[in-house]
Amino acid sequence: CPPGAQCITAGLSQYVPCLNGTYAFTDPALNLTRCKSCPAGQRCPDPSLPPEDCPDGTFSKEGTAVCSECPAGHQ
Repeated sequence: CPPGAQCITAGLSQYVPCLNGTYAFTDPALNLTRCKSCPAGQRCPDPSLPPEDCPDGTFSKEGTAVCSECPAGHQ
């Protein structure tokens, strides 16, 4: 399975690209790759890479590709 895509059947030659806000996760027990939603507090701008922590002063909700600035008075 190519980076950033999901192959829900082991050895499947066809794949589905993961969307921004998700990342490709390989389950070693099942030898399958699936798209997972990006966790809150992290960003997933490139589905072929693991989630990245949001920088200080920013936040994200689950499933987002970018982090947003914290509202005034919050960190």
